[in-house]
Amino acid sequence: MKTAIVFGGARSGNAVVRLLLEDNYHIIWADDGKLNIEADIDTTNIEIHEDGIPMSLREARVDIIVKNPGIPDFHPVIAWLAQRYFIYNEVDVAFLHAKKFQYAAITGTNGKTTTTSLLHHLLSDEQTPNYVAGNIGMPLSQIAYEHSDENANIALELSSFQIDGLLFFKPKVATILNLSPDHIDRYLGEKRYYDAKFRLLQNMDHNTVFLRNIDDKEIMERARYLNAQIIDFSLTQKADVYLVDNEVYYKDRLLFNVDDLMIKGPHNIQNAMVAVMMASLLGVELDRIQSKLKTFTGVIHRLQLVDTIDGVKYYNDSKATNPNSTMTALSSFDTPVILLAGGSNKNTSYEGLYLYASRIKELIVFGETAAQLQAVFEDAIMVDNLEEAFKKANEIAVSGDTVLLSPASASYDQYQNFEERGNEFIALVKSLRK
Repeated sequence: MKTAIVFGGARSGNAVVRLLLEDNYHIIWADDGKLNIEADIDTTNIEIHEDGIPMSLREARVDIIVKNPGIPDFHPVIAWLAQRYFIYNEVDVAFLHAKKFQYAAITGTNGKTTTTSLLHHLLSDEQTPNYVAGNIGMPLSQIAYEHSDENANIALELSSFQIDGLLFFKPKVATILNLSPDHIDRYLGEKRYYDAKFRLLQNMDHNTVFLRNIDDKEIMERARYLNAQIIDFSLTQKADVYLVDNEVYYKDRLLFNVDDLMIKGPHNIQNAMVAVMMASLLGVELDRIQSKLKTFTGVIHRLQLVDTIDGVKYYNDSKATNPNSTMTALSSFDTPVILLAGGSNKNTSYEGLYLYASRIKELIVFGETAAQLQAVFEDAIMVDNLEEAFKKANEIAVSGDTVLLSPASASYDQYQNFEERGNEFIALVKSLRK
């Protein structure tokens, strides 16, 4: 019997364990915390280690090792095993298991979730089964376990951490939306982070398609020579997919009118370009794409309009965990913005935000990075937390202003994740109605 080690529990750990059990593996399942094993999993053929990964696993002889992306590569047991084994993630295991799936894979520094969600929206109501997975929605292993016999289309969002664990994965169509420094705390430099993103393309060939953003210099430097077919897209210049007079074309065929989009900002025009092309390449008719494009309202925590109260608009952009995301958000507004920013430190510079100073009526900073932000914006108001920042924003705001939570920072100093931070902001806005 083959043996697998699975590091990490949570949804993805449970999902990949189910797949490996179905493929008749003996499993060693370990985590430094609780595995939170789901009730339907038969543990008869599982060796369980909770509350600490034993050092003895360094000497294990196994056929495959699968790691949750949230567990750091420098964990002493994992770093030791990585000298002898490739460390997979659940996406590659699912890819090898579900042979009939077709994948549209989306990565990049910003815009992944909106683009993936829009693509899934465009695929919905089609006869071909379709699912959304990866860094958004269900673990791909769960979908593979439940639907491996289907000829399904998968809208797949992938983070750099997930791509690190890919060896065999090959999408039918893929994109890297954009690149800017992020996760420097993990990759110890932007080059290694960019290298991780481009690993997505390692198995693509002439039967696959790469959608290339020619407006991004870093992408163009790295994606000049690829084995895949290339379709170029641009917001600013003529390309295969291009914008002219508020209309987006593929070659000479009209794809959509920008006025039909319910999501705000130039970055969302680009996101829509990619989603529309991917849906078309997966077989959706253009008239159906155009119809469904008009009904996509966006994604929670991604430049989400929460409410308009007394002429003040409140936007939740809690997913903006790096400065580039916040710069993109600021570029979407032509009204005075009261910006709420700050959070945990990812060793990223905030200097670039100053280019958007003219769009910021007032900056209110909080959290671990508050001092770093105030070093760039000397007049920034510093408070302890989001609730205080929100209170101060309402003291300042007048009709016509926009109050924008776009932290430019991760959330882990005061929250479990960016969703929890965004939900607090939504609750604070709703409290104004009481």
